Amino acid sequence: MSMPLTIIPLAEATKRMSSVLGFALGALTPDEITAGLPNFAWASLPNWETLSDLDIAKQTGLLRGPMTGELLIVTEASFGAGCGAFLLDGPNLGAFVVGHLSRYGECFF
Repeated sequence: MSMPLTIIPLAEATKRMSSVLGFALGALTPDEITAGLPNFAWASLPNWETLSDLDIAKQTGLLRGPMTGELLIVTEASFGAGCGAFLLDGPNLGAFVVGHLSRYGECFF
């Protein structure tokens, strides 16, 4: 996975996402995001644990259509020592999803 990629501290990513969402986040977790968006519901994907990251990305529509602009991504790997949130250009999302496990030792999803 050789693409332009920047890793930023989770505190900076949390600040950025708080600004985008319009409310303060204590952490970049699904529970924190959901607490601030009472009308938001996470979609269920049965048997997701048996699917590859690429299959999940396809089934959820994550890779549908071209992504543009800068993406801020937080995965379980973001919470590991020496890591953080990932910033990358939208067109590189597919390659990032596919290469995430081999590069960071954690599934993307």
